[in-house]
Amino acid sequence: MYIDVDLCVLTDTDMTCPARQVHALLVSRDIFWFDVVGAVGFCVDAGVLTVLMNAGWGVIASRTVSFLIAVSVTWLLNKVWTFRYVSTRAAGREYALYVGMQMIGAGINLGVFFALVLASPSLREMPVVPLAVGAGVSLGFNYFVSKRWIFIG
Repeated sequence: MYIDVDLCVLTDTDMTCPARQVHALLVSRDIFWFDVVGAVGFCVDAGVLTVLMNAGWGVIASRTVSFLIAVSVTWLLNKVWTFRYVSTRAAGREYALYVGMQMIGAGINLGVFFALVLASPSLREMPVVPLAVGAGVSLGFNYFVSKRWIFIG
């Protein structure tokens, strides 16, 4: 199979074309920063979840609030770090799209979280474990959506 990338015709594995090298570098850079931002979001999510539960909130209310705060933090960091070279939309529109698509990712994330919490009383006492599993499962979906539909020029 041949791919035309900025005047280069190459096979899928040919990395001699400068355009292909730049593209590969940008993709790996995006994935790296998306993962870093995701890790920060996870820490925000887990921290808020823990604080609220220690304050006497229930697990479902705590998780809902922690998720919404983490989504706002990750949008800002992805805009500033991960996709800064392509993010040209008006901030309000981009944020609305990001939050909307993250709600689908949240369905994946929260579905896994609640299934594990409801299936195992021991996991209900350690909600950070199902939080991590839910976050990991939804990571691929969130990256694809962010790269293809949210942070575009």
